[in-house]
Amino acid sequence: MTTASINQRIQEVTDPSSRRALEALFGAVKSELAELKTDSVINATVLSKGSTPENVANTAFQFRIDGVTYHKAAVSAGTALGITDTINNAGATGVFYGGFLVMIVGAGTVTFKAAAADQTYTTAAAAEVAARAIAPTAGTATVGWFVVGSKADTKWTAGTDDLDGDGSSDSSYVAYYPAPAAHFLTE
Repeated sequence: MTTASINQRIQEVTDPSSRRALEALFGAVKSELAELKTDSVINATVLSKGSTPENVANTAFQFRIDGVTYHKAAVSAGTALGITDTINNAGATGVFYGGFLVMIVGAGTVTFKAAAADQTYTTAAAAEVAARAIAPTAGTATVGWFVVGSKADTKWTAGTDDLDGDGSSDSSYVAYYPAPAAHFLTE
């Protein structure tokens, strides 16, 4: 049955209140079907620094790509960033921030994207906005985002410098933001 044929049958209903109820119900069903086709996280994961401090760890979660559901196991050691983008490459005076997108492909490989090759946001909030604006790569689901603050007057390099965020090592600040779980009908 096609959308057009269902719409035609709904329009044939003579009682206006019944027709409106059917239109609303059919609209909700179409919305749910569209959601099932969306590349998204089904249940949010917790992102954090891995036991390898340069990596991003995750708890177990499920996600959907092209309508197919997958499971990602927890990775406590974390996933290596696989990128070498920087924050404050010039070593300017002050603390600077950078934002990063966390994505996953159907095979379960987690990948990362930086908001820019060298980031110099002056606030964590600005870096978070930049991270959330990064377009995911086709065929991936967005897992979340994270923001890193460099140490004062220091360059921070993804994949090389740690995500401790306490200022005692390579970074002065780190915050993780999981992607929200997709909304689906519930009973």
